[in-house]
Amino acid sequence: MGRKSSPIEYRKELRVKVLNIAIKLYCAKGYKAVKMDEIAQSLNISKRTLYEIYPNKEMLIYESLKTLGERSYANFKESVKETDDTMNILTSYFKMRIREISSINPLMISDLRFYPKVKQFLENDIEEHNEYSVEFFQKAQDEGFFIKGVNLDILRLFNKAVFDYLSSSEVCNVFEPSVILKTFLVIFVRSICTEKGMKRIDALLETI
Repeated sequence: MGRKSSPIEYRKELRVKVLNIAIKLYCAKGYKAVKMDEIAQSLNISKRTLYEIYPNKEMLIYESLKTLGERSYANFKESVKETDDTMNILTSYFKMRIREISSINPLMISDLRFYPKVKQFLENDIEEHNEYSVEFFQKAQDEGFFIKGVNLDILRLFNKAVFDYLSSSEVCNVFEPSVILKTFLVIFVRSICTEKGMKRIDALLETI
């Protein structure tokens, strides 16, 4: 007869189950369409039990998004561990992002406007990676992939403006997220590439 889980262990296991089912439902339907009732029913638990684990929906969305980000980052690090070529890293990143974004409901992006704390978390996460972005950008310039003279601060402002627009409009409901990301790749990455960098980006675009 198997060992019975303690209340603490059971709660930890249940928290993981809630997180996994929430991620699955959010990816399929978007954030707003998934009610806490549906998550509780999917796990055959009471709504009260669910709220004891996650006091409100926005906290569950936050944890789900954070978990997705951690999984994505771990997969990305694994995929580029054998290379230090900046363009290999960049193309691997975009391939991964397009693959991920093609598997989710576009509403996951546009629904962010209903959850300001979650949106702020994403913006803060982007800011935290700015230092790495500067180092990566400079290395890509040194390797001859990006042209000199591009102001990275202005580029980041453009990127933030695009993110704000996508998360506050219905554009993601009109165009496939993967198409939007490919367009972003052309406008904000290919446009700052040298001829050497463009060849690598064009090769990427042919495969996605």
